[in-house]
Amino acid sequence: MILLPALRQRLHRAVVALGRRETSSRVPHTCLPHRTPDAAPMPVSSLPVRLHCEHGSPVPLLMALRYDRHDPFAVLLAFHGPGGWSAQWRLPRDLLMTGSETDGVHGDVQVWPSLDGVGQEILLMRLGTDEDNALIEVRRGPLRHWLAHTYTAVPAGSEMAGVDWSEEMRQLARGL
Repeated sequence: MILLPALRQRLHRAVVALGRRETSSRVPHTCLPHRTPDAAPMPVSSLPVRLHCEHGSPVPLLMALRYDRHDPFAVLLAFHGPGGWSAQWRLPRDLLMTGSETDGVHGDVQVWPSLDGVGQEILLMRLGTDEDNALIEVRRGPLRHWLAHTYTAVPAGSEMAGVDWSEEMRQLARGL
């Protein structure tokens, strides 16, 4: 792929901002609750998104969405762009749901609903700090549809229902 030098620089700055952290709102895997085995992870879904650069036209990306019932509070967003680069952000599931209706903030992530230039409902996600961030635009309907499947798999309020508390106690005792 051939990119003009100015576009390459803008894209590089956006990629650096987007990929600054591998994950956000991170919970170490050692802190995740041990859950009883019940079902395989949900299949990965992909949605087209647009990365808004400081100057110039938005850059089309692909965002893979992953949800695992064994990590019920989080979703993993993996962004794939031109030239084969990728970046991952791990976000609270409820932040995306809240952000699809009203403003939502968690750490370095801000999410809010909006309308695009032709009146389609979109969700905007600002990933990163005020000084160094990436602005992602995704169509709100397909994202909410995918989120609805996650809430069917693990309803809100039942995220801790499958925790194996005996195993949690054994893990805690081993750590003391």
